[in-house]
Amino acid sequence: MLSFFDQDNDRVQRIKRYCKVMLNSLYFVQTFTDDLLNMAAIKKGMFQLNASLFNPAEELEFISQMFEQLSFSKNIKIECR
Repeated sequence: MLSFFDQDNDRVQRIKRYCKVMLNSLYFVQTFTDDLLNMAAIKKGMFQLNASLFNPAEELEFISQMFEQLSFSKNIKIECR
């Protein structure tokens, strides 16, 4: 039997997960908007590529979090290793 604390803790964990998904979604919208603006710059010939380092593991984790709720609703498990 779950105690009140366990139920409350589960709720807190769900809220944390939802907040994380919302923040990742906002970041995705921001980067998508930046990409659209970059596409306009490409068409005008004002765009140039810059080499930069990134962490592929962090990017894959971000992508898996973005689709976590959708995959859960479709009974699909996304896992980053």
